[in-house]
Amino acid sequence: PVGAAPLGVHRDFGAALTHRSFGADHNERLEFLGDAVLGLAVSSLLYERLGRSDEGDLSRVRAHLVRQESLYRIALALGLPDSVRLSEGEARSGGARRPSILADALEALVGAVYLDAGFEPAQAVVRRLFEPVLAQGDLQASAKDPKIMPRWTTNSKSTVRPT
Repeated sequence: PVGAAPLGVHRDFGAALTHRSFGADHNERLEFLGDAVLGLAVSSLLYERLGRSDEGDLSRVRAHLVRQESLYRIALALGLPDSVRLSEGEARSGGARRPSILADALEALVGAVYLDAGFEPAQAVVRRLFEPVLAQGDLQASAKDPKIMPRWTTNSKSTVRPT
């Protein structure tokens, strides 16, 4: 059952980092689950932070935060290119730095945390990953004009921060 074991190294964490080119025990199902958990966790965070925003504004900010580019930048900051498991051909073609593969792996990791420990620990992970960008800038103004949403960057210590 979900959250039955304390957070630890669970078999799903290995699967979360495994691209389908590598083998049958890959991350696509975990990615599906992680996408939903990520969406709920970010929605909850925005609901708390942007108390006066309407549904449309909240939806626009959430869409920006959970889009592939944002997830890709977080995955880079976490060092996922060094951890994702790919077939030889996929690795040779640069798959470890491909935005879609890394964003999918990050979603799968969120799904694995959810399966391993439940929603609250998964939500805590999401909060920690997204806190830097949420702490910066005016998110309500960003909802009106997504072009002013802070961009993700990484610093030399591989932490995620907005610019």
